[in-house]
Amino acid sequence: MKKTEQKTKLETRKHKAFRRTLVCLAVLVVFSVLHLYMFTPMQGIYYAETQNGTGRTHVVTRMLPPGELHLWGTLFYLTANENAVLMSDVQFHPLMGWFDTMGASLDCSEEAAIHAGRWSVGHEEVYVQYAFGRVDDPEIQSVAVSVEEVRYRTGEEVREELFRTEIEDARWFQKGDNRYFVIPVKDPRETNDDLERVTYSVVGLDTEGREIARSIDEWGAYTEVHMG
Repeated sequence: MKKTEQKTKLETRKHKAFRRTLVCLAVLVVFSVLHLYMFTPMQGIYYAETQNGTGRTHVVTRMLPPGELHLWGTLFYLTANENAVLMSDVQFHPLMGWFDTMGASLDCSEEAAIHAGRWSVGHEEVYVQYAFGRVDDPEIQSVAVSVEEVRYRTGEEVREELFRTEIEDARWFQKGDNRYFVIPVKDPRETNDDLERVTYSVVGLDTEGREIARSIDEWGAYTEVHMG
């Protein structure tokens, strides 16, 4: 009799534990489907996709933010599909899960040798910015960013290249048949407030280091995000 009672109690505890597990799973599913809680970083990226109208994207790479930003629990993502490239970040919050602040998207639906955009993110008065994009010209073997000042003198436009990033600074990523890049770029106005107008261009170089393509000066995408 005692064995039967013990067995019944054990089965009852198992059933209760099983029911609780099912309830927890159901709650998790509801929260996930309704986007009330973001359990994975890619759920946070979903909002950046929605805000920028890119459609669903796949991960090209993810990066940790540079140490000088002091952004703990944050990841930078480069994602893409056939017609767009998106650079964004997601942060983890115990009450919300993974959420995005905003991203910079790049339209790649039209033919071009280089599709390039710029994304800047800051925290506690420290900013970093990146050039990012996709290279479609197979002759381009490396990329760099040309930073120029544009001045206007007696009605004429005068351009001066302030600096060009090192080729080694560019990080390349292959995803399927497509090649993507991310390049950290310093803002010259941080050390010189007298600059009139600054433009950024991604230049494509061949195997001999000759410039064979250049993105438009103002770039197809630019977003500045400030956190905290």
